[in-house]
Amino acid sequence: MHSLSTALNRILKRPYRGSRSRRYSHIFTALETQEQRLVLAAPTISPIVDISLLQDAAEQSVAFTGVSDGDDGTQPLRITATSSSPGVIPHPSVTYDSPGSSGTLQFTPVAGISGPVQMTVTVEDGGPDGDLETPEDNESMTTSFGIGVQAAVTGFGVAGDSLSDEFLHESYSYASNWVEILESQRNLNFGARNDTSGGNADDRGEPRREGGFAFNWARSGATSGSLLDQQQHTALAGHVAAGDVSHVVLFIGQNDFSPGLGTPYFQIYNNLWSAGRIEQHISSVLQNITTAVQTIDSDKVKLVLSNVVDYGIAPATQSFFTTASKRQRVTNVIDTLNQRLQAAADDWLIPVVDMNTLTRDLLAGGAVSVGGNSFARAGGVAVSNLFVADGAHPHTVSSSILANGFLAGFYYGYQDWIAPVTEQDVIEFIGLPYTQDTLHADYESYVILPVNDSPTLDVLNDVTILEDAGQQSIVLAGISAGGNESQTLQLTVTSDNPDLIPTPAVDYSSPNDTGLLRFTPVPGTNGTATITVTLTDAGVDGDLATKEDNGTVTRSFIVTVTPIRPTISSPGSTTASQRPRIEWSSVPGAASWQVWIGNSTTGVNPYLRGESATTSFDVPTDLGLGRMDLWVRGVRENGTFLPWTKMHRFRVVSPPVLDDLPRRQEAARPVVTWPEVSGAVAYDVWVNNFSTSENGYVRTRVTQSSWSPDTDLPMSRYRVWVRAEAADGGTGNWSVRKSFYTAPAPQALSPVLPTFDRTPPFDWSDISGASSYGVFVRSLVDGSVAANVSGLEQSQWTPEEDLPDGRYAWWAIADSDVAGFRSSWSTRQEFYVGGQTSVTGPERPVSSTTPLITWLPVTGADRYVLQVNGTIEGSKLIYRDDLTSPSFAVQQPLVRGGSYRLWVRAISTTGELAPWSQSLDFTVTGELLPQKPILVPLPELADYELVPPAETSQRTIVRTDAELSKTVSTASTKSAVEIATPRTKSLVTTTQRKINAIHPGTDTLNAEALIAWFADAAQNFGI
Repeated sequence: MHSLSTALNRILKRPYRGSRSRRYSHIFTALETQEQRLVLAAPTISPIVDISLLQDAAEQSVAFTGVSDGDDGTQPLRITATSSSPGVIPHPSVTYDSPGSSGTLQFTPVAGISGPVQMTVTVEDGGPDGDLETPEDNESMTTSFGIGVQAAVTGFGVAGDSLSDEFLHESYSYASNWVEILESQRNLNFGARNDTSGGNADDRGEPRREGGFAFNWARSGATSGSLLDQQQHTALAGHVAAGDVSHVVLFIGQNDFSPGLGTPYFQIYNNLWSAGRIEQHISSVLQNITTAVQTIDSDKVKLVLSNVVDYGIAPATQSFFTTASKRQRVTNVIDTLNQRLQAAADDWLIPVVDMNTLTRDLLAGGAVSVGGNSFARAGGVAVSNLFVADGAHPHTVSSSILANGFLAGFYYGYQDWIAPVTEQDVIEFIGLPYTQDTLHADYESYVILPVNDSPTLDVLNDVTILEDAGQQSIVLAGISAGGNESQTLQLTVTSDNPDLIPTPAVDYSSPNDTGLLRFTPVPGTNGTATITVTLTDAGVDGDLATKEDNGTVTRSFIVTVTPIRPTISSPGSTTASQRPRIEWSSVPGAASWQVWIGNSTTGVNPYLRGESATTSFDVPTDLGLGRMDLWVRGVRENGTFLPWTKMHRFRVVSPPVLDDLPRRQEAARPVVTWPEVSGAVAYDVWVNNFSTSENGYVRTRVTQSSWSPDTDLPMSRYRVWVRAEAADGGTGNWSVRKSFYTAPAPQALSPVLPTFDRTPPFDWSDISGASSYGVFVRSLVDGSVAANVSGLEQSQWTPEEDLPDGRYAWWAIADSDVAGFRSSWSTRQEFYVGGQTSVTGPERPVSSTTPLITWLPVTGADRYVLQVNGTIEGSKLIYRDDLTSPSFAVQQPLVRGGSYRLWVRAISTTGELAPWSQSLDFTVTGELLPQKPILVPLPELADYELVPPAETSQRTIVRTDAELSKTVSTASTKSAVEIATPRTKSLVTTTQRKINAIHPGTDTLNAEALIAWFADAAQNFGI
């Protein structure tokens, strides 16, 4: 529910123009309105009047009105309706559009069912929050109305005495009996009244009286004997047969014990009859009523029997027969008769209304209160008496009690509901004021329903037959409805193994006491089947379709089919073994066995034939993947054969056995292998990415016994399965899984060459599935860690500070957060900062006198300087400073057998000189020949030195600030390299640079070197 603070916030947010005082006035007015709305009334709906329907009525539509939310009409409304008896009328559908004031209910009574139903209609509003789906604050209102679905009654027939004969032409015509009440108050059809106009004599004649109903054959003074004599029972049976009467009440026997002089009542009261004579009278009455019931009852009528009412409760009887103990003698005899009637009705399967107990409970005591009015147990004309003036016949109120007793018999006996006569109905009918129900009679307790005896069927013996036997016949005997009952009977049969014994056929017609059961075993099968025979009677209602009251008896017997051919027990429908064991059952007469196997996948039949002395056979060769057809037959001692078994089809589903697979795969495309499966034409490969929970990450078909992915697998954990595929498309079982994870190392791409760049970019290959990368750089000069960086999002990294000149080694690595592991380190790569190259050729020994000299290219180099000295007298043979590519082909042939030494250095695009490479010594193969001195053009002294480079390779360029050093600290995880000391370039004078150029590795001019240089020059020039 909305609170006032919520309402206040909503109001304050509204734009408002005007003075502050007016604004607050507006706010409080709005709050007052809101507060009033928070207290809401319940919704409304107008009452709906009760309705009556006939059984099997079509769809009904009932309107409802007066629907509102009970307030200002702003809340949404919802209408629902429920039925108290969905078996009579299902829950209705509702047609309603909120916020309309009316709508309709639609429902259709269940066919063939009658009864009272209370329909409840609920209207619900959305509450203060206007939301029907938040029920906490919703309000609702309900209204109920009754619907009586009355049973379909074609005609209502009666046979009996004065208790049922119309009172209309009797001296007590001021009262109405139960027939007249039901005809007037419930519109039941008892047939047309006789025309008595013009002082008519009896048009119809006896036994029906003048002015009576056509279907009412009751007659004043009738006994069970006169009922038969006057053909009341046959007349009613005629109405039933003609379809005019659907419901009958047989209410007879009271006058067989009518009080009066010389009557049976008088004889028994005065103890004038012997026990034998009393028994004779009881049997006679019982036989008469039995004849009447059996004549009237049929499957076309619903019959209710009333037992015999004891007239000893009537005031007139008690006034003439005053001794209670003597009246009890008669009561005891009547009770005995009623007990036998009830037992007979149980056999007839018809309900009995215990009218004797009903009248004794309600009419034999003191005054009775009905509808708020008191009725005396006395005779008289006044409607306030329970008996008419003769003191024997029931007055109108008493007759209404009888009427409701019979209606209860039809409702509880046949589920046919006819609205009972209410206390208000009868009180208003006799003209007294009604205030409230005060009788509250429980009529159901006076209805005695028959108990259905179980039908009978003789026990059936077990049967044993041979396999492939023909049709068998079993006689079913001892069939009856049981307990002297005569319901319709039905026989049904089932087999629990229809593959052996299909459902047998039954030859039977009710009510015969025998039947015939026929069955034929399925050819080629053996084993056992249980056959169950069920005999069902139609129950109390005589209707086999209404199973609730039906009686049943079951008899079972076992049919054993003895085999003449074995039954194959293994392999089952599938086998993982290429060489399965075949097993079968033994059969009488077999001394040995033959086995036949066909390969239906390849069409080879037979694929294998074998023999066995036992009931098993081990297949000696691989069957191959696919579908196999198997037969086995027995061989007798004399060499003749028993029948082949039915074809047993099974499939060989051998799984591949995966070869060992290292869990850690350094390759991004691992290779999974397995031995070939016999009979396989292809393999189904299934790979799950376990790290990402992707099932079927790879699903492919291969024709060889190995698989490798076509593309790199991301760094992750994987599970792989393989199954084989046969030529017919069928597949075998999956292999046992293998687990692995891919951790391929990155490929270090650059730097891998000498470079003048002191912050060279590091680059390596991308790794699929990597979350980040790391790089590790170590100085090969002093072994220190120059960089250790992790957490790089890209496959590259550039130092932020210069690396000191020197030689380095470096590696790269990949990390995967998803997979939870690191790759291996890349292959080690080396490079040189400062531009020093390495000579790579010629390869030794050198056979050519004009070898090709090669060296590593230097990143950032503009040109290269090459110097080749001959070791013979240390002569400088080649000196080139204009080489722009990292190779030089010697043009002037070298001397065979001569030994040589060479150096290379790079010059950057900015003029920086790199250190000389390490020297390379080589000898040209062949005999040493005497040679003349080779003249080399003398370079300008100011720029070049003719003295060969020093024997020791120089690692650094000498500079004036040599004491300064560049250091690189180890970087913390996921951080960039930190340069400890920025590099300060040395200022080298032109003179010093030229000195270094003359002689690599020296800091000053050397006099001895100059003298040697001049000496060499003089010798070369022949001076």
